[in-house]
Amino acid sequence: MTDHARAERSVSILQAGVYALVCMAALIVPMTAYAPRPAGALGTLLLLLYIVCGGAIGGVLMLGLQRVLAGAVSGLLLSATGGAGGVATKSYFGMSQVEALVMRGQLDQAAAQLRTAMYAHTGETGAEITQALADLLSFRMQAFGESASAYQRARRLWLSVGGTRGTEGARHCARRLIDLYEGPLANPAAASAERARLGAG
Repeated sequence: MTDHARAERSVSILQAGVYALVCMAALIVPMTAYAPRPAGALGTLLLLLYIVCGGAIGGVLMLGLQRVLAGAVSGLLLSATGGAGGVATKSYFGMSQVEALVMRGQLDQAAAQLRTAMYAHTGETGAEITQALADLLSFRMQAFGESASAYQRARRLWLSVGGTRGTEGARHCARRLIDLYEGPLANPAAASAERARLGAG
C-alpha cells in the first residue's frame, strides 16, 4: 500500500470515529426523555423537543468535528507531505500562511498562493512548493487532473536538484502519480509507465 492510500485509509478511520462519537452525543439528549415528565400532550411535546434538540446538537457537533479533523489532517499533509519517502516543505517562508488558510478551510486561497509561489521559485524551493500544491489538490480538493500535472512538474524540479534529496522527492512524486493513475484518474497505462520509471530510478 502506497503512502497516499495509507493516508486516505487513516482519514477514513478517523472520520468513522467522529461519526460514532457524534451518534453517541446525539443520543444523549433523547435518552433524557426517560426522565419523569408530565403525562399526556405536554409529555409528548417534551419528548419531541428532546429528539429535535438531540439531532441539532449532533449535527452541530458533526460539522464542527469534521472541520477540525479535516484541517488537522490537511495541516499534517502539508507540513510533512510524504512520511516515508516524502520530503518536508520547509524552505518556503509562506508555508505557515498556507497551512493557516487550510486549517480555516480556505482551500482555494491556499491553492492560489501556492500556484503563485510555484512559478516564482525554481530548484529545491520550487519543487517543495509544487509538491505541496499537488498534495493539497489531491488530498483535500480532489482536483486530481491538476494534481497529477503538479506532481509531474515537481518531479522534474526534484530531478534537477539532484542528490539524495532530489531523488527522494522525485520518487515521492512518482508514487503519488501511481496512486492517481490507478485510482481516480483510471489510467492503467500511465500507472505502468510510472512504475517502470520508479523501478529504473
